[in-house]
Amino acid sequence: MSYSCPQTTGIYSHFRGPNRRKKALPQTRVDLSLQFEGCIRHSTIWQLVKDKNMKFPDIAPSIEITESEPTEENSEQTELPSQAVDLCDISKFLTVREPEPLCKLKERLDEVIKVVKDDLKSLEKVALEICQDSSCNGIKYIEIKINPIKFTSDPSQISIEDILRAVLQGLKVGNTQCNVESGLIIQLQSQEGEMLQQKLNLAEKLKEEGVVGVEYVCREEREGEAGADGGEGESSYFPGDVESIIQEAKNKKIHVSLNLGDSGTSDKIFHAIEKIGFERICEGYRVIDDTQLYKDCITNKIHFSVCPTLSILSKNVTLGEFYHPVVRFAEDGMNFSIGAGFPNLIGGWINQEFDLCLSWGLSETHLANMTFNAAKSSFYDDPNKKDLCKELRKAYGMEDKVELEIFINHKCGLPDDPKKRLKVTF
Repeated sequence: MSYSCPQTTGIYSHFRGPNRRKKALPQTRVDLSLQFEGCIRHSTIWQLVKDKNMKFPDIAPSIEITESEPTEENSEQTELPSQAVDLCDISKFLTVREPEPLCKLKERLDEVIKVVKDDLKSLEKVALEICQDSSCNGIKYIEIKINPIKFTSDPSQISIEDILRAVLQGLKVGNTQCNVESGLIIQLQSQEGEMLQQKLNLAEKLKEEGVVGVEYVCREEREGEAGADGGEGESSYFPGDVESIIQEAKNKKIHVSLNLGDSGTSDKIFHAIEKIGFERICEGYRVIDDTQLYKDCITNKIHFSVCPTLSILSKNVTLGEFYHPVVRFAEDGMNFSIGAGFPNLIGGWINQEFDLCLSWGLSETHLANMTFNAAKSSFYDDPNKKDLCKELRKAYGMEDKVELEIFINHKCGLPDDPKKRLKVTF
């Protein structure tokens, strides 16, 4: 039996597109899943490769610059040879078309990181462009994840604080120019030693600058089980130093998230929630394998942040799994949200993810619920979170509570005496 999306087929399907809108998209989306290096534009990578005379892996031939006496022609800049990489080559290299292991996807991003490594000016520019792209895709609030140690060759020369401040500066400018709100999440990994404590200290230090939390990123799944992240036995689903850092973060009231990658068994999810107390789980699709855990997560409103396209391209969800966990989450009332994750790998932003979910049978009601779930479960501080939800309600055409109360009292002809006014409780 074949299945098709009713929105793209049918007698009037030829009426679809192109874009007939004159104004910008209303900002009605929230994306909590964006990875910094996964948001760098193909065109920006191409420009930096040209400007730095770099070879982009597996595409361009080596660019050899012969040593010669400097002249007026070559003292300023060395021209790229004509056979250098072009924008189409970069897009072809980065865009994933067939499912492959997550580690293979990250290898592509590792090459992207090399292009902006040790380049604070470019990092600031990329952060600004992320805000621009988010605004163009109708996103009001974004949370961007970054592991700053990946972007410096020598922390003694360019510190991870320098990296974070460059990104935060770009986000600050982008927030003002694009009317987008953003938060930065510092990623932690096992085997980082003293760097874990340094990152946590920076998360606390830069809280007022825009850092909203920390996220532990699990290593790719390996042979063996519970000790795959660095320990042995059931008690070591997470390394001891990581568990202690997460507990310290919670004591300091710093938000904590867990990115399971492709190592998210239901047992590990249980340990992460019950034993450590992570507030948010990213890519935790296998929670559905444990019925009781799944019900408990729904009851306790544990937030799951997922990326539908990436889940298939990274083989987290197989093509043979017809009833995708995202659809089940939506139908069962799970507190979850969707996002793009790596736009430069999947070829689109959150609107593409929404379209995909609609093609799977979800409705606009489901998508609106996801948006408000994301806003309420974001790591934004409470006053700003309240304002964010208020702006989203207005964007969706929903009356604000205070405005609705005034409207009801006005229509009922009630006097100005506060004691006699109606109170709205929702």
